[in-house]
Amino acid sequence: MNLTHPYPTQKPSILIVDDDQLSVDALHRALKREFEVFTATNTKDAENILRYEYVQVVMSDHRMPNETGVAFLTRVRAEWSNVIRILISGYSNHTDTVQGNNDAGIFQNMQKPWNPERVILTLKNAVELFELQRQNHLLSVELKVASSSLKQKIEQKQT
Repeated sequence: MNLTHPYPTQKPSILIVDDDQLSVDALHRALKREFEVFTATNTKDAENILRYEYVQVVMSDHRMPNETGVAFLTRVRAEWSNVIRILISGYSNHTDTVQGNNDAGIFQNMQKPWNPERVILTLKNAVELFELQRQNHLLSVELKVASSSLKQKIEQKQT
């Protein structure tokens, strides 16, 4: 079974969700050399991107007009559980951080203003985690298939 990236010629893919178009544009410029960057300024557009594009990491702003980043990433966790989730916020609130970690399975909480090198490093680590989880899943499936096949061979030899 081939455990390499399903799209080996493409850069790792990330989705940035932030209602502030200037923040989205700045992050896109900072990240486009290293990543395939999808952007959305609302959660509805972000969900459409998740439905139709191969996304490994979602980085969402916390405070948006119609929905918090934690609520959105909680939904992402439920519908696209393999996607790594990062919350970025200009506000520091311990309750939100704990809720985000518990409900949304946040990989990392990042504070604004963000440092481009730190964002890139965090995203690279998130992509690496995504790939490790994907390979772990593939190995688990392969082990189940091999175990079943071995069991059948043993049963055939016993009869």
